[in-house]
Amino acid sequence: MILRAIKARAQDVSFVLATIKARAGRGVFRAADATRIGVLGHSLGGLTAAQVAAATSSVACAADLAGSVYGDARRKPFRRPFLILDGSQRESTLGGWWANLAGTRYWVTLKAAKHLNFTDWSWLAPALRASGLKPRIPNLGSIDGLRALALERQYVSAFFDECLKHRATRAFDDRPPDVAVKR
Repeated sequence: MILRAIKARAQDVSFVLATIKARAGRGVFRAADATRIGVLGHSLGGLTAAQVAAATSSVACAADLAGSVYGDARRKPFRRPFLILDGSQRESTLGGWWANLAGTRYWVTLKAAKHLNFTDWSWLAPALRASGLKPRIPNLGSIDGLRALALERQYVSAFFDECLKHRATRAFDDRPPDVAVKR
């Protein structure tokens, strides 16, 4: 069931990529550069990003935020840059995927984060609590929501700047104590 959903998502992303490639430089796509494309996804979207990048030569690199990688994508070597950004509850499928990554790779862990810290719940839950509501949100870590958002932006931007714009970065070397980076 899930692999069927991922296949449909991958087809959707492939359609978008084909549209960008066909229309790059024209109309609303005038700023699009079909030679510099990266794919990013959270949770099952991370698996979708891995599947699409593995199957599509036009994707230069991909990133997975708190996701799983299994099925066909997990079994094949992946030679393009890949970023894993997750929290303290590591997804068990990522170890096998990590071993298959043959290109530039980063595994960034936000130590106090969990799965839902990579969504709007990270900053929405504290806002709801401040308004007097008491939402019970499982799988949300203790990291401050705005801190999580800032770190996500920092590492995702650095990764895609390095991969797509060929800009050197020290983001993966100079890291704060609440972040772990594996290469």
